[in-house]
Amino acid sequence: MGNELSPAIYLPWDELQKQKKQALDTNDEKLLTIIDAKILKFAQSNSIDLTQPVVLNTDTPLDVKIHADQTGVDGNKVYKIKTLISAKLAPDSKLEYAYDNKKSTSAKVEDWIVADIGDIGNVETVALKLEGVGDATFTFEYSTNNITWMPIATGTATAAISTANDFDYFTFPIVVRAQYVRINHPGPFSVITLQILENPPNANPKPPVPPKDSKFPIPEGFTVDGDPSTEFKFWGRTTTNYNSGGAGPSLRWDCTGIQSVNVLAGYTFNLGTKHGKRGDDNIDLKCRGDSHDDNHGGWYIPWISWHGDGKSGEYGAGKEYPHPETTHDKFNVEDKKVDVGNIKDGKEHGFLVAVFNDKQGVPTMMAWFNSKGTNKIEDYQYLGKSKDTGNMKPGPVCTKIAQKGGGKQSLQVRMDEVPDAKITNAFAYALAETPE
Repeated sequence: MGNELSPAIYLPWDELQKQKKQALDTNDEKLLTIIDAKILKFAQSNSIDLTQPVVLNTDTPLDVKIHADQTGVDGNKVYKIKTLISAKLAPDSKLEYAYDNKKSTSAKVEDWIVADIGDIGNVETVALKLEGVGDATFTFEYSTNNITWMPIATGTATAAISTANDFDYFTFPIVVRAQYVRINHPGPFSVITLQILENPPNANPKPPVPPKDSKFPIPEGFTVDGDPSTEFKFWGRTTTNYNSGGAGPSLRWDCTGIQSVNVLAGYTFNLGTKHGKRGDDNIDLKCRGDSHDDNHGGWYIPWISWHGDGKSGEYGAGKEYPHPETTHDKFNVEDKKVDVGNIKDGKEHGFLVAVFNDKQGVPTMMAWFNSKGTNKIEDYQYLGKSKDTGNMKPGPVCTKIAQKGGGKQSLQVRMDEVPDAKITNAFAYALAETPE
């Protein structure tokens, strides 16, 4: 999903777009050249009369030397970036980190960064995968010679994140011919990946890679991308100090193998029959934050509760920002009123969650429960759904991994007060498509 950008220059858009559509519909390159010349004339003089023709040599070729022929990490066609230039670079950083496509590194720059695509091409979109920048305003400029710069648009990196990845897409109100694109932002910002696109995003979407191992449950309407991560590492201790006071049994398993903001994850569990002094607690699966770094938090937490007296548990989706400020709320969009029964009965059960940004960029949480403890999707009951439009507390809407300060995602299974609990068949997928 692309961001809504405000144009930095203002034209009679209705007439201009009518002419541009006509040129595109008829594949009229000469007319398209005339329209672009009018835009250039406006940029130079700050005024234009669309009723006056622009005189061009009819043999003038389109001033485009290259096209976007590389495949980006999101599957879109992108230009190969020849060089990057920045106003200021952090001592421990490198500019190539912004296009080496490694999820673990970022170029830490300040004020602006310029991408040189090597020659003049059509540019319509800039894609940024950012670290630790939320609700930040960017302005964009373009140039053919790295001397004369023309402003094109202003946009904000917020919740406009695509379904399959965590890029912010900035699609310009017009196509520009450029060799250089400058992204401006006051102060420091960190770029994990920068891509320059010839077209709007998803014009050439990457087909999801079907998993080799399909034994795990995948609900209808979801498409996973690649194989699951199944390494959930136990955190190494069995007791902890509780946020609500006191200490007691505590079990955690962490998975860092999936760094997509949109995930489908689950596990089967047996909570045994023992419990600590409190006698009531939850099982959950924390998503989006670094589960052992309080400064890199911003978690969404689907959960199911159990009770020491054996009565039926509750369920919902909560939030933590920052640690230890946590809520465990009921679902706020849809609640199927499922009777999950006593999940701490010494038997196998299953818990499945999906946490993703919907097609409007709104963080969404869904959950399913399996009373039989199988891996069959038909044995899972849909529990409900929550969305965070600013209504879920504490903290801001968390549209990115580690919203509070940046960092890596560590999906975490959390169980307190159940000293002999065990989990099996734990898995996590990156999601390529979601039902909404």
